[in-house]
Amino acid sequence: GFIPLEKEYKMSPRLRGILFFYALVLLLFCKESLGNVIEANAAFERGDYSIAKKLYLREKNSVAAQINLAKIFMSTDIEKAEKWVDKALGQEKKNAEAHYLKGLILGKQAEESTFSGISLARKAKGSFETALSLDEENTSYIDALIKFHTRAPSIAGGDKGTAMHLLDKLEKIDRKTAYKARFEFFKETDNTLEAENVLEKAQKMFPDSPF
Repeated sequence: GFIPLEKEYKMSPRLRGILFFYALVLLLFCKESLGNVIEANAAFERGDYSIAKKLYLREKNSVAAQINLAKIFMSTDIEKAEKWVDKALGQEKKNAEAHYLKGLILGKQAEESTFSGISLARKAKGSFETALSLDEENTSYIDALIKFHTRAPSIAGGDKGTAMHLLDKLEKIDRKTAYKARFEFFKETDNTLEAENVLEKAQKMFPDSPF
């Protein structure tokens, strides 16, 4: 006949005890994992990268930890930095920050490469463009592309006109950052007069900010 659900699925005391044990273990693991991340983030923010690295490595399957490990290794081991950012992208293909970091890593590799510089620079550009397509108002991503188009030769995809277009886009989002980027653009392109004009306007508009 009909068996009420509470009777049909009634747990034995032994099964309830086992489930409680595993739930407790999971809770303790999550608590420890969260503690590692909080402590790692604090160490990272204060620049204590050796401690941060050790703690992030305990959470190496976390995308956030992988991204921060890539940041830590960027200044010391570019290959390891690339390995960690690739792991992050393997888990989250639409992670804008990971694509941005990949662009920075590829850009650094392009600068250091003798034979593959052009190819790596083009890939860097692609990574920055992907990052910006995923987060269209992120000023760091816009600024990275401005710098790329200002400095890279046309054969690698650099284009001063695109840089100017991006400067206009940046100005609509963050005027102060745009003035700094515009000043750097004119300075990089040896347009001293325009650089001085931008600097003068910026100092009037933002008197309390160093330029």
